[in-house]
Amino acid sequence: MKKKDIVHHFILEGIPKATIYRIIARSEDGRSMMQGKGQGRPAKIMTKENLKKLKIMFDGTDRQSQRKAASKFGCTQPYISKTLKEKTKIKCYKKQKAPCYSEVQQKIVKTQCRFLNRKSLGKDFVMDDEHFLKLSKSNMPGNDRFYSSNKGNVPNNVKYYGKKKYENMLMLWIAISPKGISQPYFIPFRTAMTQHVYKNRCLKKILVPFLRQHYPEGDYLFWPDKASSHYANSVKQYLLYENVNFVERHRNPTNLPQARPIEDFFGYLDSLVYAKRWSAKNLEQLKNRVKYCLKKVDPDIVRREMEGVRAKLRLCAENGPHFICH
Repeated sequence: MKKKDIVHHFILEGIPKATIYRIIARSEDGRSMMQGKGQGRPAKIMTKENLKKLKIMFDGTDRQSQRKAASKFGCTQPYISKTLKEKTKIKCYKKQKAPCYSEVQQKIVKTQCRFLNRKSLGKDFVMDDEHFLKLSKSNMPGNDRFYSSNKGNVPNNVKYYGKKKYENMLMLWIAISPKGISQPYFIPFRTAMTQHVYKNRCLKKILVPFLRQHYPEGDYLFWPDKASSHYANSVKQYLLYENVNFVERHRNPTNLPQARPIEDFFGYLDSLVYAKRWSAKNLEQLKNRVKYCLKKVDPDIVRREMEGVRAKLRLCAENGPHFICH
C-alpha cells in the first residue's frame, strides 16, 4: 500500500495524523515499535533514590503505614500501593496468631517435637480435646456483618449480638485421626471434665473401641491434650492396662496448637454449626445440631490435616515452633 493510503485508512479509525506518520518513520528507520527501557516520561516522585527509601521503609516491618508514606513522598496511598506491587518484591501479609515462647521453652519444644516425630514413624496420630459451644455465635467471621440502606431502621437483633454474663454452654469431647472421627461425648451442663468422666465416658466407651476398630495392629500414637485430667494416675493406669500407645506428659509439647489439627477442626465445626447465624433455643437442640454437622464433615479434610502432623513436627524440631505458622 502507498503511504497516503495507509495514513487515510488509520485516520478513518480515529488515530491522529501525526501519530501515524511518526510510527511509519520508526518503521522505515528499522526501529522497534515497542517502548524501550528508559524511554518515556522521567519519574518525578518515585525516583531511583525514593524507590530505595520506600523499600527500606516497608521491608520486614509492621510499623509502617502506606498513608504516612504517601504524605512523606507527596503522592497518594494508591500510588504507594501500586509502586510496592509493580516495582518491588515486597508483599503485604496478614499476621498470624502464635503462642509466645521463651528461649528455654523453644529448646524444650524442639526436643519434644523431635521425639514425637521419631516415635510416630509409620504410625497415625490420634488426638482428642474438648470444645465449648454456645447457643449462638453471631460474632464469628461471616456472622458479624449486616447490610442495610438505612441503619436506623434495622432491628436490634440484627444490629447487635447479645452477650450474657453466664451463658449456657455445651462441652463436646471428640477424637480424630486420619481414618475418621470418633463418636462425640457431650459433657452435661456445668459438669467439669474430671479424670473419672474422662476415663469412664471418653476413653472406655469411645476412644478404646475406636482404636480397636481402626487400628487393630496398634499402628497409632495417641496424643492427648495436656490437661490435668488427661494425665491423672487413674487415667494413665487405664491406658497402660489397655496397651494404648500414648504420649507421656513430659514428652507432650506445651502450647503447640499449630501442630494439632484438632484445634482447626473445632473451628471448622463451628462454621458448620453456626452457618447463616443459626442459633439454638436450648442445649438439646444444640446437641442435635452438632451431631448433624459432624455427619457433614468432609473426611478428606480431616485426613489431609492429620497426615501433615509429622511434617509440622519436623519443621518445629529443626527451626522452632514459630516456623509451623509459615
